[in-house]
Amino acid sequence: MLDSRAFPSSYKVTEVRVEAPQDVDDIVVTFMNGAVSYIQAKESVTKANDPKSAWGKVWQDFEEQFRRGNQSTWTGCLFILLSS
Repeated sequence: MLDSRAFPSSYKVTEVRVEAPQDVDDIVVTFMNGAVSYIQAKESVTKANDPKSAWGKVWQDFEEQFRRGNQSTWTGCLFILLSS
């Protein structure tokens, strides 16, 4: 576990939502200072030029989340690719 004393209190996590109703929806983390991080995780995805592919949809979701979200609280998006 992370020692929360090592971080400023503004970085304290106040909410973690899984499968949140957002464009980037796998995990949404909200911090005490109002900042929000969006995490998209995939078990497998193949890089492709087709915007309708799973790869293209990830990047479209990131863009849409940024455009719809509050940029003053935006900390970014994280894409995690899990492999076995």
